Amino acid sequence: MLGSTIINHRQHVGLQKLAALAGITHSSLGPNKKYKFIQDEASGESALVCSCFRIFENLELSCAVGQLVHETIQAHQKVYHTGSGCLLFLAGAWSRAALECLQRGIPVTHIISAMSEGMDICINVCRKSSVSTEGLDVEPSESFNGKSHALGFQLKQRVGHSDSLKLCTWQAAGMEDRFWACAYRLHHMLEDKVLLPGAGVTEMLCVHHLQREAEKHVKHHRETNRDSAANPYRGEVLNLMADGLSDYISTVMVNTGRFSKVKAMTAVRQQLHDNNESLDAKFSQLSLEGEEEDSGVSLPMISSKAPAVKIYDNLSVKQEAWRKALDLVVLVLQTDAEVITGIDQTSDDTQEKLIML
Repeated sequence: MLGSTIINHRQHVGLQKLAALAGITHSSLGPNKKYKFIQDEASGESALVCSCFRIFENLELSCAVGQLVHETIQAHQKVYHTGSGCLLFLAGAWSRAALECLQRGIPVTHIISAMSEGMDICINVCRKSSVSTEGLDVEPSESFNGKSHALGFQLKQRVGHSDSLKLCTWQAAGMEDRFWACAYRLHHMLEDKVLLPGAGVTEMLCVHHLQREAEKHVKHHRETNRDSAANPYRGEVLNLMADGLSDYISTVMVNTGRFSKVKAMTAVRQQLHDNNESLDAKFSQLSLEGEEEDSGVSLPMISSKAPAVKIYDNLSVKQEAWRKALDLVVLVLQTDAEVITGIDQTSDDTQEKLIML
């Protein structure tokens, strides 16, 4: 038996599910990833995972949105092997932005148009702020020039067998995932021949430009005293997209263990306010301490105790993760009905919520 239900756009269930699924992986963002236990009540089997890809690999998702998310993450992971956490987080953040737009009565076509324009702005920011790998100086390090003093590296006698060695499978799998993610980041860097400013700088630049475009729209609307010819809601949507990126930055900060959510959001807002002009600069040198003479921007979100190392992100990985996140939101947003098979007609709940076909 078939059944169909019309989705209420003001309370879009698909977008709510997408936002809820994205919330599962918040702790897998940033350098300090947290493990999660996933237990199958039917079989009694369990898994311990710490990456977005592994989490969804061990989930049995029956809803259409869940399966769509899983397929999207699988496709991204198969090509890039990193960035799935960023993809899903922004899909959740921008699905909440789309929900807010619907609740304000903004038509779906205007939401999609403005979000697509917002993505173009972000991609343009990435292009302008990218740093060529040819211009990066590589300083000699003891790890390359000196002898290793780590335990076990100076052994001259081969070890054939050890009964005392016990290796946890889940820990080995996690270490292997981190190794391959690191290796593929290097691979993508060599392929792209450019890098993006890391440590949240690229996202901050995008937030700045999105907010600036939104302000321009509001100013134009007031001066002309009429709706914008193409999209009168452009400014609202761009601001909501910027909020999603700000949420991403603050969540990564929280996962470092040095900030509460409130302090992280305050630091992001303060950074945008204090460096309104310097955020346009092209960053050629970046450090975790955010020294002004090196990067042109002071990052209050980074602890002064952090070592002075330069942080970069992959251009192609970040851009594709952002694109796939928005594509996911747009696809779910455009869904206006859900068709369900195998319906039990005897259920009263089914009769109330579904239209029989």
